[in-house]
Amino acid sequence: RRNTMIEYNHGKPELICDICGHTEDGFDTFKEAVDFKKENNWRSKKNMDGEWEEICPVCWLGGK
Repeated sequence: RRNTMIEYNHGKPELICDICGHTEDGFDTFKEAVDFKKENNWRSKKNMDGEWEEICPVCWLGGK
């Protein structure tokens, strides 16, 4: 689907969960998005095709 762990929309970074589609935006810099990920239990992992996937805390912890 994509090759980067954080996607850009109109020049601004955003997080999109590759499982449920939940989106977090409002970041001005890549570092802000990374810091948010760390502070809010988002995970990044490579799939079988070697592409990065973002996983929100709800999906990572296995429940909604």
